[in-house]
Order: sequence, then structure tokens, then C-alpha cells
Amino acid sequence: MEENILEEIENYIERMINCLKCGVSVLERRGYGNQKINDFNSGYIQMSGIFIPLKSIDYRILYDHYEIILLKSFINLIENTLKYQKSPLISFTFRTIQEIGIMKLDVFFANEVSQDEKDRIKLFALLTDFIAMDGPEFNEQFSKLYTHENHRLSSSEQQVFNNIISTQDQVVEKRLIKKARTNLGNTFENFHKKITPHPFLTKDHLKILGSWWSHLLHGNPFLINNAFDPKASWRDEYRFYAVALISCLSATRRIVNYSKDPSLISNSNSIDSEFNLQWNKLIVSWKEIERLQKK
Repeated sequence: MEENILEEIENYIERMINCLKCGVSVLERRGYGNQKINDFNSGYIQMSGIFIPLKSIDYRILYDHYEIILLKSFINLIENTLKYQKSPLISFTFRTIQEIGIMKLDVFFANEVSQDEKDRIKLFALLTDFIAMDGPEFNEQFSKLYTHENHRLSSSEQQVFNNIISTQDQVVEKRLIKKARTNLGNTFENFHKKITPHPFLTKDHLKILGSWWSHLLHGNPFLINNAFDPKASWRDEYRFYAVALISCLSATRRIVNYSKDPSLISNSNSIDSEFNLQWNKLIVSWKEIERLQKK
């Protein structure tokens, strides 16, 4: 009974992923990622009819196509996590899935956030990633991108990066990078507050998801032990399905609404109509297992 329910929910999640993949195709036909794959494989890309080395301009591709890269990474994360949903370490994926599916894709594909704001926050995100990674290639990418695009940042955001660049103290540098990440998170949250919430996403849904965010990351010993307890580990599998259901539907609705593509809208309508059914199946099964364990 339990396996049948989870299989049905997994099939439903896979339908949403297929819808998102169709969304990627629609967006790419409109100009996202329009380079030929053979050009990428050869190490060159075409710009204004001229082939130039990919390495010299890859930071530009990451910036210009950040939204579609983020969407593809979300699809990749869900598809691969579905293969390991019984792993005791599955809970480490919860926060990332929620942040991308419910917040970041919302910000980049919502009409309430202006294009200037989207350009600013993806620049902030990419610069923060580059400067936090070790290696001369990342330092070079940061330098090129910051030089060409820093005018998009606020003066306080520019100052954060200028402080990181100028310090020679590794301890200070780590503290400043942490500050940059905190500022980035706050900016995402402020932009997200401008967006009209999905009707299906209730306060109860968000409360449930928020309670699972990062207890393992913060070293909660009780949850760590529970993750490896056969009698309790099933809860993380169920939590994963809950997180995936809400995050995938949020992402699907946002991409479909942004694309305004008739075929995607038709596909999404059938997905929308089933959400409450699949969600209720999960919750009823969850409560039934807990009831039986208490006997």
C-alpha cells in the first residue's frame, strides 16, 4: 500500500519535471542557450558570426544565461535525488530544493520583479560564488565579470566586494564572504516578498517545510541519529516527497506562467488539478504509519 502511494507520487513529480524540461525547450527557442552543442564541445562559441575561445567568455555565458542554468540545475537535482530517496542523507537536499524551487526561480521568472532587479541579483549571486571558490580561474572570472558589470550593484554591494578584494587576511576574507552571502539571501527574500504567492502554497505548507530546513547541517544529534534509525528513517523519505511536491509545483507554475506557452499551460492545468490529491495521499499514508508504530 505504502509503496504504491509513493510510486504514484513519484510518477506525478516526474510529470512536473517533464513539464519543466518542456519549459526549458520553450525558453531556449526564445534565445536562452542558443549556442550549438558542437561549438561548446570544441571550446569555441559564436558571437556576431565570429568564433572566439569559450574560456575567454564563459563568465559572460554564465551571467547571461544564469536563469536557465539555475532551472536546469533544479531539474537535475530532483531527477538524481529521486534515485536515492531512501538514503539516510536525503535530508541534506531539502533546503537546496526549496530555495531554488520556491524562492530563486520565483524571483527570476516572476513579473513583479523588474529585469534590472533580476540582473542585479544574478550578478550578486555569481560574483559571490566566484569569489568564494579557490583557484586562479575563479579569480579571473570574478575580475572580468565585476569589471564589466559592477555598475548594476548598489554602492553598499560594491563596497562588500571591494573590501573582499582589498583584504590580505584570510580570516577577514571569510567573514566578508559570509557577509556577502547573508546580503544575497536578504536580497532574494526582499524581492520574493514582492511576488504574489501561489494560491496552493499555504502558510501550513511553508511552516512544514521551514521546520525541516537545516537541523542536520547545524549538527542536531537527535536528527542525525534518527536519520540512521530504520524505525524512523522513513520520515525523511516522506519529507523528501513533500518537499519535492511543493517545490516542483511552485517551479512548474512559475515557468509556465512566464512562458505563456499554450501547450505548457494545458499540460500544467492537469498537473495543478492533481496536487491536492497527491498531497493528501502522502499525508494520510504518513499518519497511518505513525499510528501503526504507536501500537
